[in-house]
Amino acid sequence: VSAETPDPKAGRYAGLMYENGEGVEADEEKAFSYYELSAIQGDSTGTMYYGDYLLTGRACEQDVEQSRLSQRCLSGNQGGQHLRQRP
Repeated sequence: VSAETPDPKAGRYAGLMYENGEGVEADEEKAFSYYELSAIQGDSTGTMYYGDYLLTGRACEQDVEQSRLSQRCLSGNQGGQHLRQRP
C-alpha cells in the first residue's frame, strides 16, 4: 500500500491487520502509518482511526490539534483530504 494506491480503504484494512495482528505481526506504528495514509486519501473510517491514535498518542506523538482537524473533516463529510502528512 502506498500513496499511489487508488483505493484508500486498502490503507485502512492494512492498518487493521497490523493493529490486530491478523496475518502479520502486530505493529501499532505500522498500523498508524496506514491509517494516516488512508485518512489523507479521504477514507472516513481511516480518518477516524487516525484521529484516535493522534488524540491518545498511541504509537505516535500526541497531536490534539491534528486529531481535532481529522474530526472536523469527518463532521464536514470530507474524509481526511485536508489533513497534512506528518513528518
